[in-house]
Amino acid sequence: MNPDGSNPTQPSELISQEEQLLAVAAMFEGNFSIDWLSEMTGYKPTKLLSILENETGKKRLSTKGIGIYAFLDDQERHRLLKQLSRQRKKILHQQIANLLMNESSEDESITDQLSHHLLQIPNDLERCQCLIKAGDVYRRRYNIETAFQCYAKVINDLSVLSGEEVDRLYSETSIKYSKLSTARHNTAEVLKILYDAMERAKRLEYKPIQALLHMHIAKNEWLHAKYTQALDSFDTGWKLAKSLNDPKLLREATTFSTFFLYWQGRFKEAVEIYEGTVSNVDKLPEGHFPILAAITVGYCYAQIGQVTQGLGMLDAIRNLCLERGDLYLASYCDGNMGLIMISILRLEEALKYLKRSANDAQKASNDWVLINVLVMTAYLYFLKGDTKKCLRDLRAFLNKSQKVQATVQPFPFLLALSMAMENGDLPKIKGLSLKEEITRKLRGKNLYMKGVAYRYKSYLQSIENQPLEKVVASLNLSLEW
Repeated sequence: MNPDGSNPTQPSELISQEEQLLAVAAMFEGNFSIDWLSEMTGYKPTKLLSILENETGKKRLSTKGIGIYAFLDDQERHRLLKQLSRQRKKILHQQIANLLMNESSEDESITDQLSHHLLQIPNDLERCQCLIKAGDVYRRRYNIETAFQCYAKVINDLSVLSGEEVDRLYSETSIKYSKLSTARHNTAEVLKILYDAMERAKRLEYKPIQALLHMHIAKNEWLHAKYTQALDSFDTGWKLAKSLNDPKLLREATTFSTFFLYWQGRFKEAVEIYEGTVSNVDKLPEGHFPILAAITVGYCYAQIGQVTQGLGMLDAIRNLCLERGDLYLASYCDGNMGLIMISILRLEEALKYLKRSANDAQKASNDWVLINVLVMTAYLYFLKGDTKKCLRDLRAFLNKSQKVQATVQPFPFLLALSMAMENGDLPKIKGLSLKEEITRKLRGKNLYMKGVAYRYKSYLQSIENQPLEKVVASLNLSLEW
């Protein structure tokens, strides 16, 4: 069976036999073997060897071992791929996936190649299992974006399948997906997946996964400003986790509680919970989620007045992340250090950290950090008197955060910037209103932000010449919170 090129300007009958063969070989992103091409094309190995050795002599291919070849020029490989129709590529993706699934499951280079093809085609349960494994490999390598793509594809493929094993995999993969999804996908869409996963886990009576799903649902409900639902979901998950007497599950649930206390502005309690669950605060944790919790606690230390402790913790975690090549989490560290520097008005240092955070976040596709850095730099540039850059970053922040429907902001910067607009220190922009920001923060469940919001409410009442009693009442409430 010869491969059929399909470029309408270059019909297959006008493409040489060698070009047709190379077009098939171009479907492999890395190395390919004579055996694979023989099985896919029907050519005899001797014929293939002659063609491939000839192309090696022309410097189009290189040999990587006995019967193993690779393209020297990726542009040439892409040129050849253009000769294949979409349908032909789909068939070849299927064929290559079948071939690679028969290879060693321990060879990560095979896993890389296989995942590339599985991402392009509908997958059954067995292939989804391979794609989950690939996602786990990418996550261990800190290739978060590709890991996320693998998990998202698995969820999409499993959504049309049924059975107990399908439900189990869907539920487990949804948690992996949720851990990486913040600000990547619309929060409402993430919740839809998690609700579906919960239904599947309930059908299986899979209690440990139900507990974790409740907490991931809580996280996304919180990001979606569904505060009461979020607290109820978290409470349900926390109670279920404690009832199961599973130490590993309880550790993960406790890690989640750190985040929830932070989101509620209960910084001291977050620190206390963390200190109560780790044997040595100075010892850096292992694993993506525990490290993220430690980063959060580093910021909380600064919020309760232990700035040096917080910065030291964040810097140590950042160095560890960089040693491992984990730019995704390193960007969180720099972002939080920049945030702390803003709070103590060390603006040049803050800008250095935030630029570094944005740079690492861009490389690691950490959209959540990228979005939050924008509102931080907007406020920082306002403090520095650079109105143009302030408005640029503020508009970008509002646009990006609304797109993914992640509307929760645990920082006071929007209040400060909207207040500046009320005072005429900044031009007003669409999508930001001091009254609306105050109302949003007061409706929320973040105690710290409630206190800040009441203080800004008193400012607004003063500007509006409201009775002094109301202004004082708001100030008093800000102190209570």
